[in-house]
Amino acid sequence: MKINIKHLQQGIYLIEVGGSTDNISPLKSAIDDLLRDGYNKFVVDMNKFDFLGAENLGVLVQQIQIVRNRGGEIRFININQTLLGIFRYAGFNDESVFASGIKNATQELLAHSPADEPESSPRENKNAYEATIQKSGLDPYGSTIQASESLPARQSNIEDPYGSTIQTSSAQNKNLDTLYGVTIVSKNDRASSRRELKSEEVYKETIQVEESKKKNVISQQPEIKRKSTIRFFKRMYPFCIFPLKVIFSQKKIQEVVSEKIEQVASEKDVVVQREKPIVEVVPHFPGCLIVPSRKQVDITPEIAEANFSVTPLAESKKQLGYVEILYNGKVIDTVENLRYNVEKQTIAKCALYLSIISPVISTSLDALKIDFNEELPAAIEWLSQATQLCGGKTGFGAILAGVFLFISLVFYIAKRPKQANPIDNVLPVEESE
Repeated sequence: MKINIKHLQQGIYLIEVGGSTDNISPLKSAIDDLLRDGYNKFVVDMNKFDFLGAENLGVLVQQIQIVRNRGGEIRFININQTLLGIFRYAGFNDESVFASGIKNATQELLAHSPADEPESSPRENKNAYEATIQKSGLDPYGSTIQASESLPARQSNIEDPYGSTIQTSSAQNKNLDTLYGVTIVSKNDRASSRRELKSEEVYKETIQVEESKKKNVISQQPEIKRKSTIRFFKRMYPFCIFPLKVIFSQKKIQEVVSEKIEQVASEKDVVVQREKPIVEVVPHFPGCLIVPSRKQVDITPEIAEANFSVTPLAESKKQLGYVEILYNGKVIDTVENLRYNVEKQTIAKCALYLSIISPVISTSLDALKIDFNEELPAAIEWLSQATQLCGGKTGFGAILAGVFLFISLVFYIAKRPKQANPIDNVLPVEESE
């Protein structure tokens, strides 16, 4: 709770309450401090109060009596009907402490003097607000309020709207200090639930208003500015599919940390009209098949992406690709120097094959019981005879070269790509007569 104290005139102080009203101890402390300084006329602004629990209500009523015992007076302004009903429900029927505004409250306090009050003992003053609550078996709401002899008795014929049962002292001559020391047996604090629900709704409405303001400010801007960033694999292999990503962002994209992936950002922003936020992205990677070949992207969101698939068709090193960004059919930006290599894993594949074949060969030799010491001389002798038949080592090498060349030609002709003829007779479309 926040307390703001202002001096109005002639020793009259205005006490404004802000913040949380769950505990009114700060208000009590402020009044006590002013009383110690010799001031005894106060106007309390109750604008922030929607509900008062029994404990806080008792403290507030105590302060009223303390101020009056010091020869002063207090007025409450801006009190709502719900809070006024709580005072009356608790048996507090002194309407003089409530004023309609600061002006009326000030006039009443200026007109007030201790001599205007009827002479009575402190006990009689306290009994003016005395009330007891007796349990009645016939009372369907669990409590019956009876006032003292100085006030007409009345019964509570309505359900407690604050989900509480109020019990007070039964003694008629006890002080107000103990009279309003009430006990609350909470059943269902509807008022507290309403306050929490209202606070949550206000918070949500505030968030929605802030978001709508932000969107309105953005929507009022005639142009959209985005930064373009390209992510691709800098080392690719033939006939393998690799992703290519073109990103349009409101802010700079964080650098990706990877040895395989390269990230290149454009040096200038892409600027388009908000009414037509569609751009066309066309990537170019020599020696590669790209699907789709071009793609349209709406760059209105803070982050928009265009995804492509790149398939290298041939080996190449130190190639340079680029990505064109078109708007209304014109190139507005080009991201260049996209360096990449397309390589084969020949050595790695050979090493892999040898790692698989070598244990198989060694196991097979052991199973067939082949001894190189015995078989190798015979093989060398056979090779020597074949060399002599071919006219020497040169002739033998020429014959082997011819054999391997013939095999390579056969496999090349069998595996070469064939030119496909267009299919003319698949689902023909004919004009109707």
